[in-house]
Amino acid sequence: MKLTPLLGCLVVLIIATGCADVRPTRANYLSDYSQLRTEKENRVEVRPPAAGDLANVESFHIEDVAWRATRTKKAATTPEKQAPVLKHLRDALRDELAKVRPVVDAPGPRTARVRAAVTDEVEADVIINILASIVAVPVTNGGATIEAEILAPGATASGGAGTGRQIAALNFARPGGFFDILGYYWPDDHAKQATHKAAKRLRELLETQNVTGAPR
Repeated sequence: MKLTPLLGCLVVLIIATGCADVRPTRANYLSDYSQLRTEKENRVEVRPPAAGDLANVESFHIEDVAWRATRTKKAATTPEKQAPVLKHLRDALRDELAKVRPVVDAPGPRTARVRAAVTDEVEADVIINILASIVAVPVTNGGATIEAEILAPGATASGGAGTGRQIAALNFARPGGFFDILGYYWPDDHAKQATHKAAKRLRELLETQNVTGAPR
């Protein structure tokens, strides 16, 4: 058959490229990792807030959105390529956390500080996916890992450990799914989707403890 050589080449390429293997990281970004617990097949670690942790919080301030990923292959390795993913993360945090408390541009005395970083990122191989789509389906996905935390009002966050009381945290890894079609043909789309899912999960952590009401 005429397609046999092409299929053989595609098999080799699939083996060589594989799928995005993103997992929770330990990038020394969060102020505390000791209270994280694992969920969802070891791809997500969470630290929910305790009852009353947001009782004195009236707003959120997104203090830091950083790039801490260190991959050098199949990844965004320049500030120009990293910027769109970081913007998507910041926008997603703002949109999701605003459903819990107002998100402000400058912190006040009852403002909780939010920090987040992309700590791993893989880009889809668009060329391989286009070739694979000729005879089957796209085969290489992207993805990202996001570490994020919320610090109590009055805490400072210089990026090191022990800089303030952590009241919620997330270590969230997500590869692109089979039905995330666009991401197979746009290098960083699966990573952007991961930032949105991470922000949503952080918001859900706050809501599970019935902390969505306004402070007194």
